[in-house]
Amino acid sequence: MPKRTDAARAAWLNERLALSFIRTSRTWIDDDLLSALLVAGVLSSNVEPAGATTSDVTESGALSDDLRRPVNAMSVAQSLGMADETARSKLAALVRKGTLQKQGDGLILSAATVSSPPLGQAMGAFGAAVAQFVAGLSNARVYEMETRELAPLNPVLGGLAVRLCTAHILRWIEHARSLNPSIGLPGLYVLLSLGHAVGGSLRLPATHSRVADGLSPTPGMEAVTIASVARVTGLPHETLRRHALKLQALGLVTREGHRCDLALENPAVTKDWAALRDQTGARCEHLVTKLGLAGIVVERDRAT
Repeated sequence: MPKRTDAARAAWLNERLALSFIRTSRTWIDDDLLSALLVAGVLSSNVEPAGATTSDVTESGALSDDLRRPVNAMSVAQSLGMADETARSKLAALVRKGTLQKQGDGLILSAATVSSPPLGQAMGAFGAAVAQFVAGLSNARVYEMETRELAPLNPVLGGLAVRLCTAHILRWIEHARSLNPSIGLPGLYVLLSLGHAVGGSLRLPATHSRVADGLSPTPGMEAVTIASVARVTGLPHETLRRHALKLQALGLVTREGHRCDLALENPAVTKDWAALRDQTGARCEHLVTKLGLAGIVVERDRAT
């Protein structure tokens, strides 16, 4: 299979995983996109130094607090491209609410909070999305995944899978901002949601087909309505319409009647999405390697 076709299929699956992550994160933080991403950024920074093989976790699979590295709030905000004042206000509100805890000069998301019912349910939903992502890579036969599968996950292994995938997605979101740094995170969320819905990564030049062996959510991978994107993102119809108009004015999106599409006839847009596709493919291959080393992705039992 051509390398860019691999990257395109992996990119489409990665977009689905990232959008699922954002959706599930928003469900327990007042349905607020920016707060959800800030909390995810704090969590990822807290636990990433612990590595992928640590056994110092609670019974629920959360990394113990003494291994969490407090993170400077502004560094998280900057990595997400969020305005300092906006981030400062939202982080202060999260501390007052008890979602985040101060520790020294930084912030942590404690193991107790991670294990609490609201976040625990969100983590469980994201864990299901990780399983779907791994199965999708296997079905798409990329990165030699056709012979591999997700291992049975106990709380420790499941927590590790969530941590590795969370760090992966946040780095990917940071890279995706290079599509157009001026549109902000809400606009980026709308653009990525639309791009996924219309199968943008699968329709780019050098991916060898508009058809992707059943990966596309719509048979023709054509323009979609604002209402259909609203159902996927959970954002209000008017919010989506407003962002779609801004994206159209920037030349990133086309609209015909009630339907929107990526402006793939624009060479600059195609170039940016192709770069994101190829970078995403490389990042996904690296993630698969990490999941394999951690025992999260294993060789399929041929007897079954």
